[in-house]
Amino acid sequence: MEKKIIVIHQPNLFPTIKILNKIVSGDELVILDDVQFVKNDIQNRIKFRNFKNLSKYFWVTASVKKGSSRKKINDVQFFSYEKFKEEFMRNFDSTYKKSPFYPFLLNYLTGCFSEKFENISKFNNHCLMLLMEQLNIDIKWHLSSDLTQIYSVPNLSHFVRLNIRLYRTY
Repeated sequence: MEKKIIVIHQPNLFPTIKILNKIVSGDELVILDDVQFVKNDIQNRIKFRNFKNLSKYFWVTASVKKGSSRKKINDVQFFSYEKFKEEFMRNFDSTYKKSPFYPFLLNYLTGCFSEKFENISKFNNHCLMLLMEQLNIDIKWHLSSDLTQIYSVPNLSHFVRLNIRLYRTY
């Protein structure tokens, strides 16, 4: 049996360079979408750098429906997708308009927001797959919610056993 490096990551509100680096370091990606949602964390927040003062930043948060902190990531719904989309794009335009990468990012975000999403995990996964496609990152991926029966490991809440190695999930 061939050994593979399996990268495991929770759905983020827009992938960062660190996440992309993590993904390309593996042979396959498992999106850990069936664990508890943590409100005001990476699943529904993103940090914007202030280009007028690089030591400062601010957060943009996608509001989620009440009671979400007791649900799995893949069960969480946007409170208002349209409101989030408007706020996000307004902040993006005012912050990154003068960036040399603005055209690329605008094209990417236009693709992210091209469909209407109710589920934040599906939105996050859509944006990740779109960026991987635009950057020519070709890696086989799975949702952990689809693999639960295959890779279930009792009594190892922070680890998943795949092949022979143990990988810590973050």
